[in-house]
Amino acid sequence: EVAGLVLTASVTRHGKPGAVPTQDIASLRLPVLVMHHQRDACALCQPHEVPNILRGLRQAPVKKLLMVDGGAGPSGDPCHALHWHGFIGMEAEAVRLVAEWMRDPRP
Repeated sequence: EVAGLVLTASVTRHGKPGAVPTQDIASLRLPVLVMHHQRDACALCQPHEVPNILRGLRQAPVKKLLMVDGGAGPSGDPCHALHWHGFIGMEAEAVRLVAEWMRDPRP
């Protein structure tokens, strides 16, 4: 049984097939953490579109948006791991935040 779901740097763009807000997320009945970097510059994962995911989680008993800002040294393609999209320079902090929520999922 799945105890919860963590979404990081999710595809939010409605025009992109498979984007999270276009999935049947309204039927999810488990805790969901949505973590995103507020400086993510990937065209498919714009921070201002992330709340659409939360709005779609109508039956999730616990849902939390964790918009982070930190790290350093982004380089290359903004849609790849060495940019804000991959939480560059704050990887350990990102893992810590997710692990904390997994131990105690709260809104």
